[in-house]
Amino acid sequence: MERLGLMGRMGLEFFKIVISYMKAKEGIEGIILGCTELSLLLNDIVSPVPCLDTRKYIYQNYYR
Repeated sequence: MERLGLMGRMGLEFFKIVISYMKAKEGIEGIILGCTELSLLLNDIVSPVPCLDTRKYIYQNYYR
């Protein structure tokens, strides 16, 4: 997390709070990181729920 800097850490904490709230109140089981830079901030290790990074699947299929 050192590589994130202050704003990155603040953003990460914000998203973790929002995701935790949605998990508790809405019962979400995962989040989709749909072609955004959010995958630079979030992953299965730091997120309260699993993350589906669509960029990973796009790249895997593109370079096959």
